[in-house]
Amino acid sequence: MLKKTKNIVIFLMIALMVAAPVVSFAQPQGKIMSIKKNQKAPFPGTLFDVNAAADLTLRLESSNRQCEIRIDKEVGLARAKLNLDLNLKIAELDALSQRYNDVLKIKNDQIDFLQKVAIKDTPWYKTGKFWFATGIVAGFIVSLGSAYAWGQVAQ
Repeated sequence: MLKKTKNIVIFLMIALMVAAPVVSFAQPQGKIMSIKKNQKAPFPGTLFDVNAAADLTLRLESSNRQCEIRIDKEVGLARAKLNLDLNLKIAELDALSQRYNDVLKIKNDQIDFLQKVAIKDTPWYKTGKFWFATGIVAGFIVSLGSAYAWGQVAQ
């Protein structure tokens, strides 16, 4: 990119150095004077009648207007292209933001699910410790009952 810019600057500098002497020596050479019929012109050159002068003036004005129209067209095209580029970048940003939010929501939902599974809040009577203790107490009671029953049988 810098090489292109450097080449363009060098080209413009050479073009200006070549054109500068031509522009500085160019001075307006023409004279404008109104004369009447059968009157001698005080200088040699081309004489225009009113219609030709009007035609020349009209062409100059229309060429200026055509140039303005062309400039307006190019500016409009450049603005449209820049607006398109801007809108594409805005749409890309919106899409990436939406994707980020969706991925973040999925991850948060997964974290919540795993926390619920890991920290399950089960009632005390559904835990394994409760049933283990109940089995020991029931076994102890059955042993006492059977020992009492054997004692009664032995008497």
